[in-house]
Amino acid sequence: MIKHKYILFILLILVVNSHATTYWVSPVGDDSNNGLDSINAWLSIDNGDKKGLLTPGDTVNILPGIYTPSNTIQTTTRGNVSNKIVYRKYGDGSVIVDGSGHTNVLFKVQEDYVVIDGLELQNGSQTCLEVVADYCQISSCYIHDMGDFGINVTGSYNLLYRNIIAHTTNSGIENDGAYNNTYNNTVFYCDNRGIHYKAGVSNGRIFNNISVGNNEGIRGTSNIICGYNLTWDNTNNYANGITDSAGGISADPLFVDTANGNFQLQYGSPAIDSGLDLGYPFYGSAPDMGAKEYKPSATNYYVATWGNDSNTGLDSANAWL
Repeated sequence: MIKHKYILFILLILVVNSHATTYWVSPVGDDSNNGLDSINAWLSIDNGDKKGLLTPGDTVNILPGIYTPSNTIQTTTRGNVSNKIVYRKYGDGSVIVDGSGHTNVLFKVQEDYVVIDGLELQNGSQTCLEVVADYCQISSCYIHDMGDFGINVTGSYNLLYRNIIAHTTNSGIENDGAYNNTYNNTVFYCDNRGIHYKAGVSNGRIFNNISVGNNEGIRGTSNIICGYNLTWDNTNNYANGITDSAGGISADPLFVDTANGNFQLQYGSPAIDSGLDLGYPFYGSAPDMGAKEYKPSATNYYVATWGNDSNTGLDSANAWL
């Protein structure tokens, strides 16, 4: 009987997922298209929301290029716990949402169970990404040069994971919701706070982040669970009672090239393998701190009949035997 119930459960999942639809968005698309493939892509990221086409489990694939919305991009369709609605970068190259001349919030998540993944959001005069919904995930986004908050969360039970936020005029991450988790983000030279859990917030977790060059690196009350973060070159690394309970580091993270937006870690960075295993994929003996996991490049070695095992093996002239 248990086996039959299990088979029925699997069949129900397959029935639900079989109705999920993948839509496509392109910088050269047209919102009058059906959006069902890359040739017939939409132009607007939220076109499916505006037209009421999206249902739980749907995915919106966003092709690389530059998008210049005239109004706030708004996700207004609710997913559910088993079938989130996913808006994601698809393909090689950056998906850039440019807010130059934009006077409103650039991107607003208004309904629950939504995933935003892999977007680059830049050049707005207001908050870049606002999450007023619950059970959402913002991941692998690069947010920079914004006139207010990078990410502003007022909903609850959300996950901010592996995002880079740089050069905002207010906090990089501002949280005024309950039970929100901030994991493996990099926040760099924001004018106010790097990560801020507001005074009325008494729960949530802040782990494996890097916060550099802000007025306050991480601000929150002592009730917030916080650990394994790297803070560096902030006016104050911690404020309002919060501190790393374990694993905290204050050291230069050794980014590759921040002037050109490269927040990869260099070999020898103190952030490498210094995070806490939170159940997400990582490379090495432990997760790195920050948004970018360090992966050493592959090396070619040489072996020859005239070689010597005391050589470096890095070229034919220094081959091993």
